[in-house]
Amino acid sequence: MLYRLKYVLRILISKKLFTAINIGGLTLGLAVFILLISYVRLESTYDHHHKKADRTYQLISRFTDNNGNLENYGISFGAAAENFKEQFGEVEHTTLLYGPEVIEIDVDRSRFNKIKAIYSDYHFPEVFDFPGFEGKFFTAPNQVVISDKLAKKLFGEEQVLGQTIEFDSQLFQITAVVTIPSHTRYTFDILFPIEAFESIVQMQKGGLEFQVFTVMREEQNHAEALNKLSTYYNNYMKERWPSYQPDSYFLPLKEIYLNADVASDFGNGNDVMLAIVTVVAFVILFLALINYLNLQIAQSYSRQAEIKIRKVLGATYSHLLAQTIIESLVVMVCAGGVALMLAEFFYSMNADNLLGADVLSIRSWGSIEWLSFGAFLSVLGLVAGVFPAIELFKTKSYSNNDIKGLRLGKATVTLVVFQFFTSACLLSAIMFINIQMDFLQGKNMGFDDENIVVINNLGEAQIEKYEVIKSALLQHTGILQVCGTQSEPGGGASGQVMKKIGEPDESKISIAHIRSIDGYLETFGLELLQGDAFQPKLPEGEHQFVINQTAYHQLFPDQSDAVGVEVEMSGRKGKIVGVVKDFHFSSFHSKIEPLALNIERPYYLTLAVKFNALNTTEILEHIKTTLTGIDPLYLMDYEFLDEQFSRQYANELSAKTTLTYATVIAFLVSISGLLALTIFIIQMKTKEVAIRKVLGAGDLNLFWRLSANMIFWIFLGNLFAIPVVYFLANAWISTFIYRITLQHLIWIMPLGLLASLGIAFFAVVYQLWRTMKMSPVVHLRSE
Repeated sequence: MLYRLKYVLRILISKKLFTAINIGGLTLGLAVFILLISYVRLESTYDHHHKKADRTYQLISRFTDNNGNLENYGISFGAAAENFKEQFGEVEHTTLLYGPEVIEIDVDRSRFNKIKAIYSDYHFPEVFDFPGFEGKFFTAPNQVVISDKLAKKLFGEEQVLGQTIEFDSQLFQITAVVTIPSHTRYTFDILFPIEAFESIVQMQKGGLEFQVFTVMREEQNHAEALNKLSTYYNNYMKERWPSYQPDSYFLPLKEIYLNADVASDFGNGNDVMLAIVTVVAFVILFLALINYLNLQIAQSYSRQAEIKIRKVLGATYSHLLAQTIIESLVVMVCAGGVALMLAEFFYSMNADNLLGADVLSIRSWGSIEWLSFGAFLSVLGLVAGVFPAIELFKTKSYSNNDIKGLRLGKATVTLVVFQFFTSACLLSAIMFINIQMDFLQGKNMGFDDENIVVINNLGEAQIEKYEVIKSALLQHTGILQVCGTQSEPGGGASGQVMKKIGEPDESKISIAHIRSIDGYLETFGLELLQGDAFQPKLPEGEHQFVINQTAYHQLFPDQSDAVGVEVEMSGRKGKIVGVVKDFHFSSFHSKIEPLALNIERPYYLTLAVKFNALNTTEILEHIKTTLTGIDPLYLMDYEFLDEQFSRQYANELSAKTTLTYATVIAFLVSISGLLALTIFIIQMKTKEVAIRKVLGAGDLNLFWRLSANMIFWIFLGNLFAIPVVYFLANAWISTFIYRITLQHLIWIMPLGLLASLGIAFFAVVYQLWRTMKMSPVVHLRSE
């Protein structure tokens, strides 16, 4: 065994270039694989750490509205869920969550902003578990639980338990500090009791506002019990919304994070993104492994003399197999060790920012991870050793004087073609994604998003004095419009139902609802098609509505005049005063839904300011001065409206970034393998080239003979990529309501082929040029 190991090391050292390319390619492939699979593992185990996770379920409100639209919400009626434990013996625990919200708190007359808060009942710890729990969970409305990160931010190294914070003009005592794991969606800085806030308590009595979680008893048939709970809840929903068809259900806690059908303010993972990352991880590793196999198989042709001698001396197939397996294991161990260091380096350079999520550090690995990685390397080593051994034993010997030279086997050619097939797929995919995202960015949203700053963290004092703030802001000549609204376009909307007064309930339509105090149409530049904007001031209890085109077509299928028609929307009665041209108040993934705007003070106020762009810094300072004049401790948090694109399409932009890096790495691995293979082939054909030069062959002829196979392989890989790219592009693009056509692939694929050829040619041109310019005397003097 020791003799074989020494022999393998001598071979590896004697071929330094090929050994370096082999270890380098495998190191890069393994490092990327480790990072991506760590990310996949973390994303796919969200909330698995809770002790009762296997029997914990979330209630999902699903129903069909009057228009036949299927709605799926992760929020439910809190009043109905409260009765689960009392009415069903199969239920062990139930808890309600509300939020999350970003708030500001005061500690010792210091203001802290960007605090993520959620609200729960007193049964939260009976369902959810968090490590590092210090203290006691709250049992009274004036108590709170905070995270260890917030504790350090607020109090440093001081004792935290018993300290007080102020929020919403109330004082709360800290009774517990918890460590929030990275693999849970229910993250928070501060956890409040619902009972402390009357507005939330009132919503609990009848609002579709709460996330409801139920723990079933271990001995029960969960499917049967959950069916009973669903029936009970659907009956309750039917009583509340008689015109809707409820079909609610329960979703296992372990499946919630990656379920894209149920959106949540707590955030969802992206199962498509996870699949992409998994495929990319294995593809890059496979490309690196292909490089190794190709070089090993190719070099087997030059080791025929060695194999003949060893066979004469009695070497059997098992001896050759053992040698190649040891050789591949040594290379894998070296590459694996360097890959671990490289992966940890990437981690320290914030690789999680690239993927948009935490990545598991190598230093946090346990015994299972280390054993799995060792076993994985062993399997790779065995696989990578078997194929070259087969070639070593079965290939015929090539004479050094055979000027026809070397022809690579089908296996090697197939693997090279696969490398460039994969690279072509990735390159085409990233080009296609770029075109689609550029198309979306350039598409008219239907509203003016330029030179508008949005402030959505106003405090109670500013909300109460909105009119004073507006008046002060408009005194600046650079500020053109000010709007106080529930949300800006793209920031979401409430859900309501609307019908014309005098028509039956069956005529109700589902309609999105945005409340504003004033100035919504003017600030965002909405185009009126019928009627006028809202009256400046209305008597108490009187409502006016402006609807969009989609709502108009559903409410007025006869295309009659909408202005002046009385309608009712979830208890609000008033007249339609205008119809605006459709605009995108959500992302391009969704079609434009019916929308109603009205003058109504929202629960939470967002300030939108349209300004002249000549002096942005001065205007922002004026806004800040105005707001801090109302509340000296206020910390302004703002966003420009035209920057919301990156927020709405975070998943697509993250996939684009990941694929871009994957494409670069795939090309690096593929080109390095092609370079090594080209060098090896040139070395095997030096005498052939020398004889052809003596016989009068020109540089162009020699260049074609040396590079024709390479060009053919790249062309073949790109050709096979066409149907795959077409299928994947069609599947991805179908998730957008507004999208480019697949005709773009007509020029994307040829451009990808040219890019592949250009990169490959650039990588090997020096070796080809040096071979064509060599003196034939050097290689033929001994013949």
